[in-house]
Amino acid sequence: MGLVGLILAIVAPLIGLIVSIIARSQSKAAGMPNGKAKAGIIVSIVLMVLGLLVVGISVATVISTCGDLGPGSHQVNGITVTCGG
Repeated sequence: MGLVGLILAIVAPLIGLIVSIIARSQSKAAGMPNGKAKAGIIVSIVLMVLGLLVVGISVATVISTCGDLGPGSHQVNGITVTCGG
């Protein structure tokens, strides 16, 4: 289950985190170490933090661009940006 959690941590970090926590908990209850589950927890957290940073930077960029351009639709580097007013 630790390996499944680690793989899911890469593909779907939130689900991977949940599965990895469950795997680590079960392994701990059985008195067995589970490095893959621990790695899955770490990878999930790191990828989720990076994802939040990317989303935050993207939102800040759009807000800044719309602040500079004003309301309406604009072409910026071949991408249509629509700003509300």
